[in-house]
Amino acid sequence: MEILYCENCNAEVSPVEVHCERCGFPLAGTEKEKAIFIGRQTVDQSTLSEASQYQKRSSIILYIVGGLQIFAGILSYMNNEFMLELLIYLFIGLAFIVFGILARKKPVLFIGLGLSFLLGLYIMDVIYDPSTLGRGIIWKMILVGTLVYGLISSIKERNIRKRNRSL
Repeated sequence: MEILYCENCNAEVSPVEVHCERCGFPLAGTEKEKAIFIGRQTVDQSTLSEASQYQKRSSIILYIVGGLQIFAGILSYMNNEFMLELLIYLFIGLAFIVFGILARKKPVLFIGLGLSFLLGLYIMDVIYDPSTLGRGIIWKMILVGTLVYGLISSIKERNIRKRNRSL
């Protein structure tokens, strides 16, 4: 029996298969169907590359937010000498840094957690002092927007990888 290989991913396929089991390439399809499939593959690869960039940016944002929380805690402690306040800031800062580290492994989960945590902090801050809503609004929008886009890109990446294991 002759061994055949998929034109797209070079996986071994049997002569009776209609689609490659690994990547879904239409083995028995017309040239037009094959071209459409390869076009989709190219778009998917571009989307995966873009998602990777946004995941890295989201991790960096989480690192920055974590570092700023730790810095704010140190400044607060130097001014007020409240150890509990310092510990709270350190905990929050370290949580963001851990989310940033783990976002490389499971981006949907940890970018989502970081975004939720950040929004929760903003909401608690506004409840405590409503005047903080307008302070730094542009930075808040940039941070939240970057994390939202990183989360959306990560979800797209996950869906593409589920659909096509060869990418």
